[in-house]
Amino acid sequence: MKDNKGLLYLMLSGLFISTSPLFAQHLVKSVPVQMLMLLWFVSAAAVSTAIVVIYQKLNPLTYFKNNWKEGLILGFVNALATGLWFTSISLIGASLTTFLLRFMTIFLIGFGIIFLRERLGIQEIIGAIIAIAGAFLINFETDNLLISGTLIALLAAFVIAVQEFIGKIYVARIKPVALTSMRTVFTLPFLLVFAAATGSISTVSSGNLTLIIIGSTLSAAIGFIFWYKALETTDVSKAAIIRTLDPFIVLAYAFMIFRTTPNIPELIGGTLIVAGVILSELKLGKVKDALKILSL
Repeated sequence: MKDNKGLLYLMLSGLFISTSPLFAQHLVKSVPVQMLMLLWFVSAAAVSTAIVVIYQKLNPLTYFKNNWKEGLILGFVNALATGLWFTSISLIGASLTTFLLRFMTIFLIGFGIIFLRERLGIQEIIGAIIAIAGAFLINFETDNLLISGTLIALLAAFVIAVQEFIGKIYVARIKPVALTSMRTVFTLPFLLVFAAATGSISTVSSGNLTLIIIGSTLSAAIGFIFWYKALETTDVSKAAIIRTLDPFIVLAYAFMIFRTTPNIPELIGGTLIVAGVILSELKLGKVKDALKILSL
């Protein structure tokens, strides 16, 4: 029963969070990135905080006051990750960015080695090599824009890995819904300063504002609530292998909405990244456990 709930939360988190690159890919064409990020998280903060009050019957101000240090850390890291993520999407699109972001798992393994003194086995090494080969294959044509977007996406993956590492620590004592609200609310001051410093504060059309509200609600609020709920009921390694398949959800969304697909080297490279990540992160027994959950 617990595995069934965990699978449901994982599937929902993947479906909701995977909508965000598509909204971003459309919106960056007409809204300055700095302003887009700010409005995105204004909307996400309002929705997630309302959920805290209505769904959990909690006083968000109490959580903000008692956990403001954690909130500032999470907010700063998330603001940095958000900026890199939006920039990468504007350069290389939603599908490739999402494939490259899977490198966050490789970085999380590195954190385990550094901070938890975990041993690096031959399986993890081979998986990392396969994933790196996939990244090189994506950049086979040596297009400068593609290379720049890839490097930014990899840096975003590193920062997101830091955020996931921190989030897993905090979720042990902070309710997932409240943690989601904290993440969005404490991201706002950093994005506001960034937008003001770059002179990017401007008005947006009502149509774009509507899309921002819908996109941020689906992904940054609802999607992350389901993700944190999944972390409460499912082993993180099993959750990771299932969520590793998110790029293929984005690929399907991109085809349905934009009728776009990566070229053959990019598609093979992205698939290699996913395969390498799965191999490097999870032992065979964990893979079988994850497949068992998917078959329930």
